[in-house]
Amino acid sequence: MTLLEQAGLAYKAYHSSAQGLPLEAQIDPKKFKVFCLDIGLAHRILRLPLSQLYLQKKDLLANRGAVAEQFVAQEILSYTRKNTSPRLFYWHREARASQAEVDLVTESQSSVLPIEIKSDRGGSSKSLSLFLREKRPFLNPKGPQALRLSKFHYGVRDGIVSLPFYALMKYFRVS
Repeated sequence: MTLLEQAGLAYKAYHSSAQGLPLEAQIDPKKFKVFCLDIGLAHRILRLPLSQLYLQKKDLLANRGAVAEQFVAQEILSYTRKNTSPRLFYWHREARASQAEVDLVTESQSSVLPIEIKSDRGGSSKSLSLFLREKRPFLNPKGPQALRLSKFHYGVRDGIVSLPFYALMKYFRVS
């Protein structure tokens, strides 16, 4: 894994307690997710036959959530400034018998910004709601408090900005 990271082919998103900035100061180096440099490489590693992928009904794909996360992580990494190490984080609740997880967490406008990634319409945002309640002091009081990315349209509700995947660059493009 270290060699893949050094070559820039894989990146770790470390678990952070997200109790303020910088997020790196609160990581658990034993807990991480791995993202590939490229979504095509990720498909190849998972041995997904791309020719069949486009012919199958998309709802039958068991890994569509992981593919959506890979896409978003890859996009965020691509907007990282040159000569800056990419920084990806995620959060999960560390309480016993808790399944709450926020897919990615990053820094934006000197605040913590949780990012929820939805590969389909279904499901509520219980984990994101819990995160927003627990981490309110560390969120941006004047801007978006969270991003929800999916294949659906723009929207804003209760400080959560919903964006289609293709609009991610609105928040992460290097100026």
